[in-house]
Amino acid sequence: MISIESHVICQSIQPTFQSGLAAFFAVFYVFNLQYQDEASQTLEFIQRWFIGINPERGSKASHGNVMS
Repeated sequence: MISIESHVICQSIQPTFQSGLAAFFAVFYVFNLQYQDEASQTLEFIQRWFIGINPERGSKASHGNVMS
């Protein structure tokens, strides 16, 4: 299940772990979200090395003070 701000947007439609992980990362890009500070380095590593999403520039990890 994927939920954003307590609203379920995707439930029980991902049959495999790989497609669920792809949907997870897709949500960050579709809704232009940033990774949580506590998990940002781990998610960046998974995104770049295991999923193969390597943007030319930029990052979904916050750097410094970010207004949301």
